[in-house]
Formats: sequence, structure tokens, C-alpha cells
Amino acid sequence: MLIEEIGRDIITDDYGDIILSNGDIYTSSNQNMIALTNARHRLMSGTSDMYLYDIYGANLHKFIGRPVTESLAKEIVTSIKNSFTEDKFFSGDNFQINYVLDGQRILFKIAVGTDYQFTRNKQSEVNIVFSPITGVSYVWSVN
Repeated sequence: MLIEEIGRDIITDDYGDIILSNGDIYTSSNQNMIALTNARHRLMSGTSDMYLYDIYGANLHKFIGRPVTESLAKEIVTSIKNSFTEDKFFSGDNFQINYVLDGQRILFKIAVGTDYQFTRNKQSEVNIVFSPITGVSYVWSVN
């Protein structure tokens, strides 16, 4: 299912927990918010984490133990891109991935969304820090 076909979805926080609003599960019809929630979940998941979706997830855990290099960063970008597009949920136009090598870490800024300005909107960003020792140590976004 494409992101554009989703009319409403459950929204989670930066840690994947369901958000409650006045005792009800928080849902949204804002496609940029739905895209952000979905992207965060894919970044923290690996293949076979979801019973019905065996290709779902960026598999970032598989890069633990490798030295931080430009080549590793590019492999991680490819893995993220694949997790976003393999099931056709996102198209290449729905996200942008930037990274910086920072000593023994790689810092990623990932923007996701469906409107033409999502790359300029801080609320559309997911930021992760990848360490070859701990894997993804933090995922956060500006809400």
C-alpha cells in the first residue's frame, strides 16, 4: 500500500509507543505524520520482525561490529532505502537521507513526507546515530 492511499493511521512517539490522547489512541490523517511514524518504525526494525511483512525493516543491526567508513555509511543508506521502498509504501520522492561520519559514529538525518516541502520541515525529520558498537543508539524527531 502506498503512503498516498492511507487515510488515517495510529501515531506513535519516537520510541514506537502508542500515543494516548484523552484516553484514546491518537490517530491522524496527516500523511506527513503517518510517513514519519512509519519511517521511525522501519528504522528500528529488521527483516522477520513483523510476522506478515518479512521484508519490513532497515536491518541496521547487521552493521554492528564493522569499522566506520564511507562505504559502511553508503551500505546503511541502501538498507534504509530498501526498507522504505521494497513494499512500495514510500517512493524515492517521499524521503531524503543525509549522513555525516563523526569519528566512530555515523549521524543520519532522514526527511520523510508527501508534500513538496517535507525536506524543509523539521517536523518531517528522523535523526539517528549509528555506532558500530551499539547499533542505532537513538532515534528522535521534532514533534
